[in-house]
Amino acid sequence: MSQQKLVIVAHGIGRHAEDFKKQWEPFLLPLAQATGVKLQVEGLWWDDIQQALDEKYDISATATALAGQLGFPLQAGGTAYQQARDFYKDVFFYLCAHEMSTFLQIECAKKLRRLTKGQEGHTLLIGHSLGAAMLPHVIWRRFGSTGENLFHSLILLASPLGMCSPLPGLVADPLEIMRKLIKEYQTASRTELLGAFGDCWGPQRLNFINNRRDLVCAEVTYEDSLPNIPHVYVKGHLLPDIQKEFSGQEIEAVATARQTVQKFAFGEARLKAMVANHAVEVYLASPPFKTTFRRLLRA
Repeated sequence: MSQQKLVIVAHGIGRHAEDFKKQWEPFLLPLAQATGVKLQVEGLWWDDIQQALDEKYDISATATALAGQLGFPLQAGGTAYQQARDFYKDVFFYLCAHEMSTFLQIECAKKLRRLTKGQEGHTLLIGHSLGAAMLPHVIWRRFGSTGENLFHSLILLASPLGMCSPLPGLVADPLEIMRKLIKEYQTASRTELLGAFGDCWGPQRLNFINNRRDLVCAEVTYEDSLPNIPHVYVKGHLLPDIQKEFSGQEIEAVATARQTVQKFAFGEARLKAMVANHAVEVYLASPPFKTTFRRLLRA
């Protein structure tokens, strides 16, 4: 067992400071100390790339129109619009604009290479939210060019890879983006792609961890009493047209590849708790993360 590990963490959507890893370290370092492993934590900060794209391309009107087509109308200039703008902007650049998402993946791959410094075999990768889609894309793109995956392991927290878009012509599924990255490595379906990606790792080195009350990765039934609005809110389900978590067949494909999809329950099933239930701290403090992280540190 190696007594030294490098952990590289990748944030999700929204604004993040360059030293965002400090938010993660209080959860990671004590777990490493308890296992006797010397741990170095680095942050793959990619908010600067998103900000640069935002400054170069004004996507406000496009994002507003897209939100309306998805059944979640926003009025430009309103309070709700201002609060949601960063979310739609990040999602738009990554899922709706192929050239921009390609640029983001390539730039993130460069950052990842600089951070690992040839230590891939001792490097644990942890991604949260959109970062838990970006990392698989970067790794799969690299696998397509080299035929190798040298990283030690990968933990994906609140990964949107389970999402299935009702408007694939406008908003690409994260798994569909991944399926099209390697032209020479064709997979027939989302399920087959998950199996192929799982086969790139040693047993239980690829781990999905999802909060059952997190809209990004779970089919949450909310307790709020609101009018049914088609495409927006129907019988306690927000954005019901969008598949938000892996299907049973997809989970089986991950398991067949000897990898894991783990679930836990945290927070209230209420609309006001959506942001809190998605927070990275919730995931880092969860029992499945602690158990998985300690296991991988010892591996």
